[in-house]
Amino acid sequence: MIDFSAAGNLSEFEYSGFSVPERDGVWSNGPSSSLLLKCSESAAIKVEIDLLPFVPPSQDYDQSISVAVNDHVIGEFRISRQTNLIFSISPEIVGVQGDLKCVFHYKNCFSPKELNLSADPRLLAFKFRKLSIQQAGGDLALSSRECTNTDLFICAIIKNEEKYILEWLEFHRKIGVDRFFLYDNESTDATGDIVRSWPFRDMVHLISWNRFPRQNSAYQDMIANHASSEAWCAFIDCDEFLCPRSALLPKQVLRALPESVTGLYVHWLMFGSSHHLTGTQDAVTRRFQRRARSDFGPNRYGKTIARLNRCVGVELGHLIRTTGQTINDSGAVVDTHGSGADTPASHQMLSLNHYFTKSLAEWTERRSLGRVSKNPDDPAFFRSLEEYQLHDVNEVFDDRICQVIGSLGGG
Repeated sequence: MIDFSAAGNLSEFEYSGFSVPERDGVWSNGPSSSLLLKCSESAAIKVEIDLLPFVPPSQDYDQSISVAVNDHVIGEFRISRQTNLIFSISPEIVGVQGDLKCVFHYKNCFSPKELNLSADPRLLAFKFRKLSIQQAGGDLALSSRECTNTDLFICAIIKNEEKYILEWLEFHRKIGVDRFFLYDNESTDATGDIVRSWPFRDMVHLISWNRFPRQNSAYQDMIANHASSEAWCAFIDCDEFLCPRSALLPKQVLRALPESVTGLYVHWLMFGSSHHLTGTQDAVTRRFQRRARSDFGPNRYGKTIARLNRCVGVELGHLIRTTGQTINDSGAVVDTHGSGADTPASHQMLSLNHYFTKSLAEWTERRSLGRVSKNPDDPAFFRSLEEYQLHDVNEVFDDRICQVIGSLGGG
């Protein structure tokens, strides 16, 4: 653990671009800064940094930090408030010597003097408070003996899913998912008890989670804790179902990918309300069988299935950056520094059936919980009725997922 405050001692490190330590941390001073760290051995490393951005009052800003370690770009992260930045470093990046040269670049730096806030002429970006380094592992990590490069995990953040979680878990178990890592965002219903009572409870890792931004930080934690795992992981939500569109199940699709491909982007198929105004006890996949056409605009978005030991960053929850190539199921290359929507939607092998609206009553109940990808003070934290109306498109009858369930012995 490195303490950047005035009580700490940075003299034992090689560093540049930082101010002198203050009471509660050290400011990055300028467009970049660097820190040379010593590690005792070459291994997968988890790094966690406590950051506070300098945010000038009444100013438009876009605070982001990009991180490179030993000349390998780890990723770019958007930060709007104090946060814990978590990322993993593979053994190949650490190298045999164990040295880590971390270089931080900043998109925006502000001078308090230029903004007439004080006489301080420094260009400030982020205040570093603490930094911890540990070998990736712990309770959530799986050793190489416990999983193989053909295993498929799901990482999802959940909140108040008591009505839906069992159907979602059971479907994905039947199509071949090996383990579930569920980050519970302070559920107030029986979600946790239901998961713990599931007959296949040993497949689930249930993690309490309240960090901001909740979704991205959960994904980063998953990546950091499994930096040495060769398993594939689908980063999806509980209203999204990985639906085979051919005779191949997801793991069979993944096994057919070239070695150079370490990410598969699965595009949404947006399902509407099927004109239901209220909810029932029937399964989501049976109640909602009408969707928008495949070329519906939002269907160009989706989520990523990525090989965990090749993951290097998270982009807006939709895209997981890897050290290899990311494609969709038609073979088109996906730009993992974009939004995913630059690649035309493809549903040849897999779709991500997104039951986004459900019934109007369920939408109204759901929107009151807020969005896991937004902070509570964000104006977009609560979804609007207009967003429901935009996505409630019921043009196409599609019961493919029910056919899959039937073929796997489901009801």
